[in-house]
Amino acid sequence: MDLSLTSPLLTAFLTSLLVFISLAEQHRRFVVPPFPTSPPVLVTCKGDSMEVLIRADLFGTGVFVNAGELHLGPADIKGADDPCAAFQIETVSEPEFKIHARLTDCGTQLSFTDQSLVYSNTLVYSPSPSLEGVVWTSPAAIPIDCHYQKRFEVGSAALIPSWIPLVVTASLQKQLDFSLRLMSDDWLFVRGSNVYYLGDVIHMQAAVVMGNHLPLRVYVDSCTATATPNPSSSPRYEFIDHHGCLSDGQVAGSRSLFLTRARDDQLHLILDAFRFHQTAEDLLYLTCYLKAVPASQPVTATHRACSVIDHRWRSADGGDQACNSCDLWERMKNQGQRHLEEGRNTGSLQEWGHPVHLGPLFVLPAEKR
Repeated sequence: MDLSLTSPLLTAFLTSLLVFISLAEQHRRFVVPPFPTSPPVLVTCKGDSMEVLIRADLFGTGVFVNAGELHLGPADIKGADDPCAAFQIETVSEPEFKIHARLTDCGTQLSFTDQSLVYSNTLVYSPSPSLEGVVWTSPAAIPIDCHYQKRFEVGSAALIPSWIPLVVTASLQKQLDFSLRLMSDDWLFVRGSNVYYLGDVIHMQAAVVMGNHLPLRVYVDSCTATATPNPSSSPRYEFIDHHGCLSDGQVAGSRSLFLTRARDDQLHLILDAFRFHQTAEDLLYLTCYLKAVPASQPVTATHRACSVIDHRWRSADGGDQACNSCDLWERMKNQGQRHLEEGRNTGSLQEWGHPVHLGPLFVLPAEKR
């Protein structure tokens, strides 16, 4: 055989083969989406831990995610060897990842309902860019909840994870529970999604479960939004301050306000969705301080729910005069004694209070709708 004739053909063939391999390597993340046979995220709630199983095709688009892009809870909350990070497990078909973490790790929060103990966290997906700085998917935050019925000892019964996200409750002496929930637009149901777009209105319900207490009235004393779970981090936006003044309602064109109260143990609030422009993150975390007082007590300058309506401060409970000080330029500077301890008397008044946390909320630009 004349190698002088075949060498150019062989060289061309090998060059084509190398190009094909290079293209295949560049596009290795893309596959034909298989017909889904299992949910993309599966949670198993165990006696003292939770196990999260994640399909590589997390969004069902044929784009595989990597283990390093998945984390349970904020990435800055890490234990020894980072038990909150995902690792790949052996499978016969599509790659899968697993996170196995104790209920006390990864920033998991414990809350209470009437019948359940709820351990809540968030599976965070942060896509890694290619060498060219390209990403094919958007960041995502997936709520993870494990509900344990109070009437059983932990581990004594089969447990099924609940996918009702963003219900955060702080228990006070096992008889008084404060909660802050995202609600549907008609206020009939707890909202099942934490995704909003700029231009949306966020519906929230503050509530107190009275237990054996006398009838109580609940207030939102303060609320701060941050881009991380740390309420002291920056940037931060205090949209309720000075004992129940909804300052966000002062922005021109704002729809934010407290609704007229229908029940003493509940308070409804609507808030215009917003983002921090200083950061690229789409997440918001809310930290609010809720208070409760006997329902027989009058509305005062420290127990109120005030909104700007028709250019005037109005109370959700009537008695608008209690809201007059919301307009003062000089406000209390010393916050050291701002939040009273449970059962502390202030003259003839009594109140109970506790901080609650809500989030993350995923707020996207309007053009991504």
